[in-house]
Amino acid sequence: MAGRGVQERGEETQERSEHFDKVIVHLKKSHEIKIRVLGHDHLQVAISYTNIGSIYADQGDPENALLHCKKAHEVFSAVNAYEITMEEYNALRADQPAGPAIANAKTPKNQAVETSRNFLLMGCMYRDQGKVAEAKAMLTCAYSILQKALGSSHPFTQVVVEQGAGILIVEDPGSGLSGGGASDNI
Repeated sequence: MAGRGVQERGEETQERSEHFDKVIVHLKKSHEIKIRVLGHDHLQVAISYTNIGSIYADQGDPENALLHCKKAHEVFSAVNAYEITMEEYNALRADQPAGPAIANAKTPKNQAVETSRNFLLMGCMYRDQGKVAEAKAMLTCAYSILQKALGSSHPFTQVVVEQGAGILIVEDPGSGLSGGGASDNI
């Protein structure tokens, strides 16, 4: 009987892998159409890169996930989907404090969700690889964008806080997260 359960799980894993493979094929076809119709530097193309990266992350393929998230970041930057320059991004990656451009970003809410989702995905990939500085930089970007666009108590913002547990430092006295205004690890 025990052998039967293992065999069934193996079949389920095979079916899941085949399903992911089909999803990737369709997402990539859709992505190619978006590039052809909209051009490479378009918000929908960046979102498509993030979606493909998300599927690779679900498959346990962090290299391809990060590759597509980085491509998304390049397109988000090219279309100015969020107000963060490469200099500010690099400063965050160097584990320096976030600059005012992130805290004062005037990103529309829908773009804020999509851009922060890309940062969140990269942050989780880095976290899972044990790359704490890179994870912190990405999660800080995600949190900063969502906090400004949606507020610190919004469920999307809270997902970033949960995913950044032990890594992310939140400085927001109004959120109830930082213990009266002091910076605490979440």
